[in-house]
Amino acid sequence: MRQYKFGECIPESVKEYKRLKKKGLKPEFVEGWVEVDYQNLDIDRDFLELYYPDILKKANNDLEFDDYIRVLPHTWLILNNKYIDITKNQFNKFNGIIRYYEKLRYKPKKKIKLKAEDIMNWFDDRDYTIKRNRYIHYPENN
Repeated sequence: MRQYKFGECIPESVKEYKRLKKKGLKPEFVEGWVEVDYQNLDIDRDFLELYYPDILKKANNDLEFDDYIRVLPHTWLILNNKYIDITKNQFNKFNGIIRYYEKLRYKPKKKIKLKAEDIMNWFDDRDYTIKRNRYIHYPENN
């Protein structure tokens, strides 16, 4: 099995999306975070603002605050309420994924030649302009 690196999630998700679309399926892209067990990660303020604003307040008031959830940004697919994350092994060095946290979902409407840049641009352009999806997924529930 191929070992994926950080940053490959979007291009690999685009490949998987195209494969599933050829089968007549309707997957969606999901942008969000994955929680990992790695203490050397800084606070992700966007994540805490969305999911745990009370923890963000504590962190803002205490410069030495260290009791926060460690997350990394990630992109994956969802199809029929099932997570499709072919690049999840990139987080093995952090003892795997503990939880998925959704920020945005995207389902391309036009039949275009989709590229990774299209997905990155879509998420960047809509970061805070649409209603955020606050769904938490535990990997064992797949």
